[in-house]
Amino acid sequence: MIETAQQGLELSDTHIAEALGFDHPVVTQLLKQGKMRLPIAKVPQLAEVLEVQPAKLLQLLLRETSPDMLDAIEACYGPMLLSDAEVRLIRSIRQAGNGRKPGVVMFDKEAVVAMIVATPGV
Repeated sequence: MIETAQQGLELSDTHIAEALGFDHPVVTQLLKQGKMRLPIAKVPQLAEVLEVQPAKLLQLLLRETSPDMLDAIEACYGPMLLSDAEVRLIRSIRQAGNGRKPGVVMFDKEAVVAMIVATPGV
């Protein structure tokens, strides 16, 4: 995944290593070759530089390194990934709420029609 995104964005190994806080581009090469594991705390930085959803990258990392942990997380919280449309919807709801906590009023559960209401003072 790193190599594909790197080529598409025309990023150097040095650029990626620096974005992750490493001094040497060899780190990027080791990550791409699977000789070094990405520290889980570095997922947000790598996702940002590769322009991918952090949850997608975290899911890939956990599937490779800790599949049981990934299964437990998804059993507790549901799927880690949202579609691009779901991400846009959530961002729009949060923006429309202007800092207030939104409430959901469901009109038609089958058609998934809902109204989002920003609750005052919450």
